[in-house]
Amino acid sequence: VESCNDFAVFPNPAVNELGIRFFSETEDEIILDVYDVMGKLILRRPFLISEGNNYLTLDVSCVSRGIYMLKVKSKSMTAGQKFVKSTFR
Repeated sequence: VESCNDFAVFPNPAVNELGIRFFSETEDEIILDVYDVMGKLILRRPFLISEGNNYLTLDVSCVSRGIYMLKVKSKSMTAGQKFVKSTFR
């Protein structure tokens, strides 16, 4: 499993939506997981991605304010980044 170097999460802090941008060498199915600071899985969403640049939008409006870890996993890559969920723009 390769780590994804071209991986960005924005805006950070997020209010209702989190954008995830990354490059994939293959068409694949990925899982986006959101964990709280205690390591508890809060949100899990599957996505189909294409070869090349990908941009996904994750609805985080149901997530409480706080600090979270977003993990992206597929057969060929794994990546993660912290983000802040805010209630203000």
